[in-house]
Amino acid sequence: MQGYHLIFGHGYEYQEAAIAVAQDYPEIVFITSAGASGAIRENVSSIVFRLEQATYLLGMISGMMTQTNKIGIIGGQELPSGSSTFMAFEGGVKSVNPDAVVQRAYVGDWENIAKARELALAQIDGGVDFIFHNANEAGIGVFEAVVSAQDAGKTVYSFGANRDQSAVSPRAVLANAVITPRAYVQLATAVKEGTFESRLYVFTMTTDGAIALTYNPELRDRVPEEVQQKIEEARLQILAGTLEVPQIDFTAMPEK
Repeated sequence: MQGYHLIFGHGYEYQEAAIAVAQDYPEIVFITSAGASGAIRENVSSIVFRLEQATYLLGMISGMMTQTNKIGIIGGQELPSGSSTFMAFEGGVKSVNPDAVVQRAYVGDWENIAKARELALAQIDGGVDFIFHNANEAGIGVFEAVVSAQDAGKTVYSFGANRDQSAVSPRAVLANAVITPRAYVQLATAVKEGTFESRLYVFTMTTDGAIALTYNPELRDRVPEEVQQKIEEARLQILAGTLEVPQIDFTAMPEK
């Protein structure tokens, strides 16, 4: 790692590794996302992206648009940060459609596209018409399943996670819960300028727009105007602090 001054580990699962190697590389700043406050060391920090604020809005979209009242979630592995985004998504669904049933399935890892596709197809065969994934690379399998179902004549959509995935699958992705690059740039700048402090950083919709909801421009007209209006109203309530999104406070958890 010679020559590096900053290393990001994207995910709760990287915090133990960061702690283990950080003491051997005191000149490098290690930052893990979705980490706990108990993982903070002299050169190890945690950042939390409250993606829940955007996934709640995605849940509202699916809750208002579903024709079957069956909505699916597919995760990679069951981790606190991912579970928190799912809690928020389901909260968004239930806020507008209490009768909707939300079901979860886990791939078991973050790369198995075929397994994610299999799980998504099973949900669709069971009547699910909206699927939210938080499964990293495996999420591509969800998009493939949705497109396959569309080819078979079904009206099914999915959502992108962590970044805008509209271009990854223009037919499948209706909208996205996005972590914008601004937080990374802010932290990297602080490291470069020597002003970085090792602590827990929390980024939200109100923190320089670090979290956002984006629509797929190719499919936005599929989202009724009244739905978009309600989503915008909820987004403004989140920004104003009058709408509290359900989430897990995994930042208080000690490191394993």
